[in-house]
Amino acid sequence: MPGFKFEKWCHAMLLACMALMAGCSGGPSGPYSVVTGFPVEKAPESVPEHRLDDNIGVYDISMVGDYVLVVEKRREHFYTLYDKELNRICEFANKGRGPG
Repeated sequence: MPGFKFEKWCHAMLLACMALMAGCSGGPSGPYSVVTGFPVEKAPESVPEHRLDDNIGVYDISMVGDYVLVVEKRREHFYTLYDKELNRICEFANKGRGPG
């Protein structure tokens, strides 16, 4: 192939083969079963949390180590970082002024 060095081609082929080998490996071994519903006797314990009710644009909440990262729309910043007790630590990632 003109403009494509042999060494780069070999590396690309090696990576493609490795990806195919990993993707084509066998499935889980042994017997398995499909869970169709959460067992009633194993109901998770939960408590309603209302401290984020005023944040109307929340669309993702993630645990990052000992912190809670909240992703929000319709606010000046996209991310808000909270501690475990949901006390706000900081906001970051301002909206830009560019096209999109």
